[in-house]
Amino acid sequence: MTKTTDDLCSIMRVGGSVKVPGTLKINDLCDIAHAGANYRSQLIVSGANSMKTEDICKIARANPGNVLFELD
Repeated sequence: MTKTTDDLCSIMRVGGSVKVPGTLKINDLCDIAHAGANYRSQLIVSGANSMKTEDICKIARANPGNVLFELD
């Protein structure tokens, strides 16, 4: 079963942390990250090595200190 962006945001808003692929849309990744900003929820983005640096920075700003990018 695949979780929607809304599902992932809901998980982040209650303090859960999630790992998602870097192939999701940048706006969706920002929304998910931002949803957990007040709860110290962590977002892990796998496969981020193929993402643009400016996109990585945009996502990181949505939840400073709580987004981990896997660059492998």
